[in-house]
Amino acid sequence: QEVKILYLVPFFVLLNGIHQTGISLLNKFKQYRVISKNLILQSTSNSSLNILISALHVSYLGLIFSILISRVISTIAIIRKFVDSVKHLKKSNKFIRFPIKLVAKKNIDLPTYSSLEVLVGELNNRIIYLYFTVFFSLQITGAYFLVNRVLSVPISVLATSFSKVFFQNYVETKNKKKKLVS
Repeated sequence: QEVKILYLVPFFVLLNGIHQTGISLLNKFKQYRVISKNLILQSTSNSSLNILISALHVSYLGLIFSILISRVISTIAIIRKFVDSVKHLKKSNKFIRFPIKLVAKKNIDLPTYSSLEVLVGELNNRIIYLYFTVFFSLQITGAYFLVNRVLSVPISVLATSFSKVFFQNYVETKNKKKKLVS
């Protein structure tokens, strides 16, 4: 049964990629309110499904599916909003085609350099799971991660929203400085 869950990993990676791309594009179009609402939608649906699943006494597989379902809901909402934004831009003749091939050729080395950084960052975030399960009982480990998750939800929603806004401002400031230097 656990091996069959691994078949969901490629789907989740694809879904996560679509979601992150949609968030980045909405950030580029300065749709901060949409991004915030989407992150709240994802957090709320995940928390609600977690509570429902725990009330129904479903196994740990329910938690995996609650994360997956909340990401599907969030991704569908982003895709719908993005399609609406593109339709609106096309009607107002403000739609600009991005030269995707040029950007891809320019940044072809990006995955090579960023992959190791992402791997080390994820190991840094996840290594505590291994330590807790080795040194503590399942009850203590479960209680710790439940409390950690409950306390981190509001902070992560705020931090993610702020980081998206400040990243956009950082890029604009950097581009202005580059134009001034040139």
